[in-house]
Amino acid sequence: MDRNSSCNDTFAVVLLPPIYGVEMCVALVGNILALWLLVTKEKKNWHMGVVFSCNLIISDIFYALTLPLLIVYYSRGRVWGFGNALCKIERFLFTCNLYVSIYFIMCISVHRYLAIVHPIFTRKHIRPKHGKIISVFVWIFVASISSPVLYYSGPTVVLYKTVTMLSCS
Repeated sequence: MDRNSSCNDTFAVVLLPPIYGVEMCVALVGNILALWLLVTKEKKNWHMGVVFSCNLIISDIFYALTLPLLIVYYSRGRVWGFGNALCKIERFLFTCNLYVSIYFIMCISVHRYLAIVHPIFTRKHIRPKHGKIISVFVWIFVASISSPVLYYSGPTVVLYKTVTMLSCS
C-alpha cells in the first residue's frame, strides 16, 4: 500500500499543480472568448441554445476561478491554508459546476431534440425568454441541492503518516 500511496502523493504534488495551471489558463481564455463571441455575434439571433450555452460557460468560468486555490493546495502537499470560508466556497462552486454542467447540457439536448423532432412546435412556442426562465430555475435548483456542501464542507485535520495536516473536504 505504501507504494501506491507514494505514487499518488507524487502525482498530486508534482503533476496536479501544473495541470491545473494549464487547465485554468485554457478554461479562462477559452470560456471568456466563447462568451464574448456568443454575446457579440449572436446579439440578434439570441435563441435558447445560446442562452443555455452562456450559462454553461459562466459555470465553467466560476470553476476555473477556484483552480488557483487547488494549485496552492496541492503544491503545499494537500495542506489547506485559506481558511473555512474559502474551503466552503471552493467545494460549493465545484459541486455547482458539476451539476450545472449536467443540467445545461441536458437543456441543450432537449432543445435540440424538440427543434429536430417537433420543428413547427418549436418555432411557434419556444422563445428565448423560456430559456432564460429555465436557466434561472436550473441555477436555483442546483444552488439548493448543493447548499449542504456549504454546511458540511470545511477544513479538517488529517493525520497523514506522522504529520497532522489541514485538508479541505
